[in-house]
Amino acid sequence: MVNRGGRSKGCGTCRRRRVKCDEGRPHCQRCEKAGITCSGYAQHAQFVDETARFKRDELRSQSSSQSQSQSQSQSRDASPRRDEVQMQMEVQAASLAPAMSLRPDEDTVIHTHLVARLLPRVSGPASPDILVSMVNYESAVSSLSTTVPLHKDALRALAAVYFGKVHHDTRIYDTGVRAYVRSLRRLRTALTDPVAVFDVETLASVLCLCLYENVALTEITGWLVHYDGIAHLIERRGPARHQSGFGHELFWHCRFAIVISALVRRRHCFLTRPEWRAISRQAPAAISDSVTSPSVHTEENLMDLFARVPGILHDFGVAQTPDASPESVANLLSRVGDLLAFLSTWRQSFEPTGNTDMSLLALHHAVLLCLSPVCEAFELPLVVADMSREDPRRSLASDICRLAKDSFDRSPSSTGAFLFIFPLHVAARHLPPGTEEATWAETAMQRIIVETHGFEIGRPRTWKLEGGQVSGSEVTELQSPH
Repeated sequence: MVNRGGRSKGCGTCRRRRVKCDEGRPHCQRCEKAGITCSGYAQHAQFVDETARFKRDELRSQSSSQSQSQSQSQSRDASPRRDEVQMQMEVQAASLAPAMSLRPDEDTVIHTHLVARLLPRVSGPASPDILVSMVNYESAVSSLSTTVPLHKDALRALAAVYFGKVHHDTRIYDTGVRAYVRSLRRLRTALTDPVAVFDVETLASVLCLCLYENVALTEITGWLVHYDGIAHLIERRGPARHQSGFGHELFWHCRFAIVISALVRRRHCFLTRPEWRAISRQAPAAISDSVTSPSVHTEENLMDLFARVPGILHDFGVAQTPDASPESVANLLSRVGDLLAFLSTWRQSFEPTGNTDMSLLALHHAVLLCLSPVCEAFELPLVVADMSREDPRRSLASDICRLAKDSFDRSPSSTGAFLFIFPLHVAARHLPPGTEEATWAETAMQRIIVETHGFEIGRPRTWKLEGGQVSGSEVTELQSPH
């Protein structure tokens, strides 16, 4: 056995970070670009088994001695013998060489599956753009640590449980559950730390665990707890921490969860404040580069209008109490009229062209259905273009089902299915029980969103809000969607 230099020639810092080093001299460029100190290079000894080489040298030596002692008349017979010896040496060397495995590691498989199932790119809590950013993001502090960053631990929990659920792999699913418990424990520690609570990795981990609940649904309202957590954490971090970079990208993809949290809890949404609206209207660079500008602005405008709905429903509840003043009721009526006008303008200028646009139009219809109790109380029209004036609620709900069916038929994307969960839940509540549309909506949620795409939160349920507490019960007796 002899002493040979090791295969890895990277600097000590890159070796500790487990990243590829460019081996620049005197310091690698990767460390300099990351703003961290390059610890330089060192020569490491590695013992390599040279038995095979010695055997080859011995065989060559024996072959050479035999050929020299033979006469010229025997050389013709010796040539095939030398070929035989050479073949024997090559077979022997090949048998001693380590076999190369082309199978990717499990983490690569489950993370690739998570992103692939969510393509093509659409916005919302499950956008693959933000998932890719989570995989690639590494702060200066975490890059020097040997501990797996919190957000990557949470991302692994999401990827494993999603892969296990879709492929019915209990082993990988259980791996995701264990990673979830570990991540949740680490998250609780981070939230009590006065420094870590404002770290962008903490926010990223909350978003991952929120998506985890959408898949696993460990409790009926477990998803809502994480939605509330996202809203509280982003508001506590303040607008300044979400104006650029990874923090802004996370904020942009958390808006839907923030609005849903406020909608379910019947409270004003802080995204309607001017300082937050300014951030919401600026799309992250990764999204601006990957989709057309009009599509981005269309979604921004709709999310801005959606964020006003929770406050209107809260004030509507107050307006129904005996203590409500005429001024507050008049102000509420004016705000509702303005919102309906804005929604009408948005609809008139919007023409859906793909699956993403169909989910946006379905969200528009769901927003109108959320406003239907207020419109009925104030006798405001809920009619939009090409909708029935006799029964506008059923017309809107039926059109949500039509849009969902078209989207499911066009593309197998799991992201499209995810973005139709909220609109279909709203539509099911406004369709007469037992009708063809109601049956289709409930069955599509069960068969397509839950069983095909793995989002347990899409299971048909009857949700109730009493005293600030949310509860849900499953809907049974489903049929196959047509």
